[in-house]
Amino acid sequence: MDDTQRPGRADRLALYGMAALVGAVVLAGIVAAASALPFASSEPARVALPVSAEQSEWLLANAPVPAPAVLNVDSVLVTVDHPTTAQIAGLWGQPLLAIVCVGVGAGLAITLLLRLARGTIFHAGSARLAYLGAIVPLVWWVGSMVFTELQVADARELLFDATHEYYAWTLDLSPVAWTFAIAAVGLALQIGERMRRDTEGLV
Repeated sequence: MDDTQRPGRADRLALYGMAALVGAVVLAGIVAAASALPFASSEPARVALPVSAEQSEWLLANAPVPAPAVLNVDSVLVTVDHPTTAQIAGLWGQPLLAIVCVGVGAGLAITLLLRLARGTIFHAGSARLAYLGAIVPLVWWVGSMVFTELQVADARELLFDATHEYYAWTLDLSPVAWTFAIAAVGLALQIGERMRRDTEGLV
């Protein structure tokens, strides 16, 4: 791509600035996620236990709190003195998954921004980067649900009797929407790459 097809100087500087901003935000996010990692498996673990409105009312009425807990509107923050292996796996897995997903997603976004600044956004590979980025929200969505369930599965019996222990999960479908949106960008880039190949060599 020649210089006449590249963004102007001001646009390039703005894109480079956006890439740097994404990198800074991601670094802060990774630090925050890393701070959530448990330091040792022998330490008491703080587990955020999702609860329904009915369960919240039942807890307020019965207060069967054998472990220190803080009751919020839709969750209970429980301190588990001796976390199980599954809870430790969930407590480690969720922040590590966040670090990986944020890092990969940011790396792909920065690469596409740099390609856009250099005027190579429709060169081969951009569509593949976008399609790869579309997978990241799905990985986070599924992995986060798995690790959350590992954390809370054994914590419910600390607070609830058999009648009130069941919790119906509500699905947040926003990651699916993000996947479709990013995949649409990948499709647009794929069309652009094909058009560029078809017009190469023309005046």
